[in-house]
Amino acid sequence: MSPKRRVLAALMRGSVDYTPASSATTLGIRDAMAVFNAYYPAVHKDPEKMAKLGASLWELAKLEVARVPFCLTVVAEAMGCGINWGTEVRQPSVSKHLPIDQIKLPDDLLERGRIPVVRESIKILRKSVGDFLPILVGFEGPFTLAGHLVGTEKLLGMCITEPNKVKEILDVATEALIIVLKDMIKAGADYYVIPDPTAAPDVLDPSMFKEFVVPKHLEITENVGAPSILHICGDVKKILPHMAECGYNGLSIEEVVDLLEARKIIGEDIALVGNVSTKKTLPFGKPEEVKAEAFKALESGVDILAPGCGIPPITPLQNIVAFVEAAREYAEKKGRKVKTTSLLAAEILKEEEKRRSQNPEELIRDMLPKEEPFKSIAEAVFRGEAEKVSKLVKEALKKYNAKEVVDKGLTLGMNAVTKLYENGVFYLPQVVLAANAMQEGIKILEELSGESKVEKKGKVVMHVAEGDLHDLGKNLAKAFLIADGWEVIDLGKDVPVDEVVKAVEKYKPVMVTGTALMTTTMTAFPKIAQKLIERGIEVPFICGGGPITEEFVKTFPLGIVGKKAYQAPKFAEAAKNMNWKEIRDKWQKIAPV
Repeated sequence: MSPKRRVLAALMRGSVDYTPASSATTLGIRDAMAVFNAYYPAVHKDPEKMAKLGASLWELAKLEVARVPFCLTVVAEAMGCGINWGTEVRQPSVSKHLPIDQIKLPDDLLERGRIPVVRESIKILRKSVGDFLPILVGFEGPFTLAGHLVGTEKLLGMCITEPNKVKEILDVATEALIIVLKDMIKAGADYYVIPDPTAAPDVLDPSMFKEFVVPKHLEITENVGAPSILHICGDVKKILPHMAECGYNGLSIEEVVDLLEARKIIGEDIALVGNVSTKKTLPFGKPEEVKAEAFKALESGVDILAPGCGIPPITPLQNIVAFVEAAREYAEKKGRKVKTTSLLAAEILKEEEKRRSQNPEELIRDMLPKEEPFKSIAEAVFRGEAEKVSKLVKEALKKYNAKEVVDKGLTLGMNAVTKLYENGVFYLPQVVLAANAMQEGIKILEELSGESKVEKKGKVVMHVAEGDLHDLGKNLAKAFLIADGWEVIDLGKDVPVDEVVKAVEKYKPVMVTGTALMTTTMTAFPKIAQKLIERGIEVPFICGGGPITEEFVKTFPLGIVGKKAYQAPKFAEAAKNMNWKEIRDKWQKIAPV
């Protein structure tokens, strides 16, 4: 059985000789780049190099796929977004969004940006390996593309304030994706994958996923007419029933999701793709650890053995070899049969319905002040009404001082939002709106009463790691810190190591935070810690983001793992009285998740 027949049959839940070892997500690794002289970022603009790297892990390790392109910005660029091209170990990312009134479908979409490059690379692959190797093409999903177009934070807020406008943007994004995908299938791609990370439940309310995202994915699967896979990052258990409604032949999931539970939720008709860790095992584990995790996935009945998410460029080739060997070594063993049941899916949907039936304002009624004007200010923050907050704060300052307005009004409103976010009632859209409203109130206070009168608890230096442009998590943690009364020195994104060190020396904060979304960028954190230690600065260094684990931060001094944005104020409060070692040892009690 050829790899092509094996992978496509497995995807369609057909009979195969053994479970294929493949990948639904990006697969450019540095070891392969060196062999084929096809390095990032040049490979993104060169169809020959793109094709070579796309099939490289078949040539070097017999991974059963040729997959292009290597990022989630191709369609965004063609629509007019600015692009940061990244580095040898960092994929391209969107650096400039579009004004909402300029979002439209270009007449010449298929000839813009890198779309011709990807198309040509597929044609090259079709001629070279297309007879026996499956050719997979992948582009950013509709919600992720919409976030690229207008900015993710803006899009999340608009889901509440301008839902119809969000749907209009999603209509354009979806139409663009359908046009591009049809073109790629025509050029020779056998199947396609749509990663839509911005729609993950860590970011988007599951009810909003159902309302905004599911219909767009259904449009894609109904119109493209080819085998397909949907990939969404993180713990997607809450939305697996909805993902199963999107019409894809396979669902690609990360290691945080139990495959046995996933099978029970989605039933027997949809293929499961995954889920060896790309945050820990593949880039940093030993070959035997890779095999052990692969065997676990195979025992759990995965249909296509695959990395849980995009393969980090730093992943050693020997680990890809071990990954493929695991599938073949397992071939003669009998896998576990999991009985189909819809009960678990029904339970998840019932739990979501219960959450939606709750009245958020009733849940936090006792947290809000009873006295006016603080009651109205807190309620306006809670509802994310920035203009109303501005007006109410101006009126309040005629009678009350800035500290009273902050402590009795703004902070209590944001605290209520934080509480609902911690308990899974609110999601990022509500938090983004409330944080914006809170900051609007702070801005008015500083303008009318003077910044020095708005007393701060202390200073915190924040940044996104050098080489990383993903700042949503950092901005969210910043909002929680400001809401709790801390002065934030925000260095921004893609911040060089030395700039972070200089800022800590200059501002003398109670703690410093770093955010990284990629395994390739989180390597900056040990360098920062070491330079601070060399200067005699032992400030707690809270590290957060998708690939950050407790094991990783324990490999260098000062490091403390930050799991959730709302933990930031709790860490800052602890840092006033505890050293980094104490916080590292007790972080679960200090800032429970």
